[in-house]
Amino acid sequence: MEIERLVWYPVNAAKLAAHGVMQDEADDMIAEDAWVVDVDEDYPDQIRVIGPSTRGRFITLALAPTSDPAIWRPVTGWPSTDQEIAYHREEYR
Repeated sequence: MEIERLVWYPVNAAKLAAHGVMQDEADDMIAEDAWVVDVDEDYPDQIRVIGPSTRGRFITLALAPTSDPAIWRPVTGWPSTDQEIAYHREEYR
């Protein structure tokens, strides 16, 4: 899967910030290209991207598609759980 960039709406940046994840940290994580994709069955129209941030921690982003398959819109994000980090370690090659 290719994620070229993220498109931001102020409400979504605020949701990430409420969980302690800044917009620049999310953008940097995507640019680093060391993330993996997961799909939550409760949210089949979204993907979850899990990866290390440039701030030295793992973050998880819930992303919604846009009309361009390489551009995604963050819905929310949070510091990754232990389970999400373990999933990343299993899947990232």
